[in-house]
Amino acid sequence: MRFICLIVMVFALLASGCGKGPQGDPGSPGAPGASYSAPAADPVSAEIQSVVDDENAYRLGLGQTMLSQGLSCTLYTFTSGSTILTGDPLVGLTQVATFLLQNSFNQQNSNVSDGLNVLPPALMANPLYQNHIKLRCTGYLVVTDTDYYEFDLYSDDGSLLYLDGALLINNDGNHGITLKSGTKYLRKGVHSFELDFAQSGAGNQALILNDNGALLPGSYFYH
Repeated sequence: MRFICLIVMVFALLASGCGKGPQGDPGSPGAPGASYSAPAADPVSAEIQSVVDDENAYRLGLGQTMLSQGLSCTLYTFTSGSTILTGDPLVGLTQVATFLLQNSFNQQNSNVSDGLNVLPPALMANPLYQNHIKLRCTGYLVVTDTDYYEFDLYSDDGSLLYLDGALLINNDGNHGITLKSGTKYLRKGVHSFELDFAQSGAGNQALILNDNGALLPGSYFYH
């Protein structure tokens, strides 16, 4: 009889623990009485991803390459000159590196010996790539709302911003930190993007790209 009672007690104990988490909360990993919920998705990231997904679905139908995050950048050195376009054109351009940029353009005004912060660390620290350099970054800008957009481009020395193949901001030349702005009506979707920069003299450097008064995040750039 005692053996039978013991079996009944064991089954009762097992039944009372079924369906409980480690803290006694049924089906949840948290503290007693707490309910589990997945973290909310960042709404801005979700909007960007939605636009990119639509573009990639279209590209897939055409057999084209899918978009990936970041800009394709090429670094050059040159021997002389001070303008990217006309006037005093860069001479002796030599391609020295390519890399993927996934950050914003946020080089604050600083000495050229600090290195250009959009470059990978190994290139940024190399004295050979701290003066008489040209940078070209190309890809796409993701636009999540159809509207007018004002872009502010600060640079020391010269810089150029192209959207949809057209020059929007010309901040070219050998100069201290200078702001030039441009406004463009953009529809929701992806738009071709190119930013050129040249550091043509000793002293300071700067390269900052803002959108509607705030730094344009790297999460909007694709290639």
